[in-house]
Amino acid sequence: MKKINVGHVFRRMFVPFDRDKTKISMFPDRDWMFVVVFFVICAVVVVGVHYYLFVKLADRALFANDVENTGKIDYASMLDVDKLKQAQQFFDSKSVAFEKASHEDPSTIIDPSL
Repeated sequence: MKKINVGHVFRRMFVPFDRDKTKISMFPDRDWMFVVVFFVICAVVVVGVHYYLFVKLADRALFANDVENTGKIDYASMLDVDKLKQAQQFFDSKSVAFEKASHEDPSTIIDPSL
């Protein structure tokens, strides 16, 4: 089996950058090696991130909070009643305005979509 000399591979990848930049020449081996190395690095990073998320989701450490888990639900900390009442009043006023507008006489403005 042929042994791969890693130093030679990296030297071969970066040698064209040391040469004359005005000379145009193609190096398909170097270009494909860049593409392969780039995608291998991207694949390793993506697999690492997904593994990290998988492990954190499995032991629920991603959703952990500082409160001791007693099984009792504290609804007061989950729900802001004042904001809920404000939202309900807002939508009730919109509903009243819609009902009022729907029972008025037809508009004299011509609808261009008809």
